[in-house]
Amino acid sequence: MARPAPTDEELATRAGRGDEDAFEELVRQYSARMMGFLRSCRIPADNAEDLAQDIWVKVWRNLPRWTPGHFRGWLFTVARRKAQDAQPVLARLARGVPLADAAEPAANPLDRGGGADPGVVGRLPGCLEALRKQKPDYHAVFVGHTGGKLYHELAAEMGVELGTIKSRLNRARDSLRKCLLRESGEVEKV
Repeated sequence: MARPAPTDEELATRAGRGDEDAFEELVRQYSARMMGFLRSCRIPADNAEDLAQDIWVKVWRNLPRWTPGHFRGWLFTVARRKAQDAQPVLARLARGVPLADAAEPAANPLDRGGGADPGVVGRLPGCLEALRKQKPDYHAVFVGHTGGKLYHELAAEMGVELGTIKSRLNRARDSLRKCLLRESGEVEKV
């Protein structure tokens, strides 16, 4: 009787113990789906191949610490995070900003690389202070994230779920945007 093919979870467990053949099988099974996923994230084809390599290296390094469960979900979570991290750098490169400059964060957390409006820079401290007083949790997440902390680091530090960190960050950005528009006298576009 033929032995059934190992599941993804079995292959991942073996790969986590250093079994290169098991890892190669996972790469073979998921490479095409990974490339399709990266393309759906609007990563250009030439960059998607490099990014896929980075993802597989990260997966190989983290498999020994992987808790057996749903391998595919874990794999694509790693891929999504790497794609999200890569997009600002790729966007800056597409605009012709040299790679050395692309690796450095913008001085102003609301600056998207096109240069900050001096009026916005002047109003930002007041809006940040208002956010700190009204919504200290949002402020803490915003300051932590713009300071370079990753979502999972903030979640562990604050003792909340990852989704809570993401929603607080989005709400903090929204509050700051509204404050900056209000302070400038501009009307928010719906």
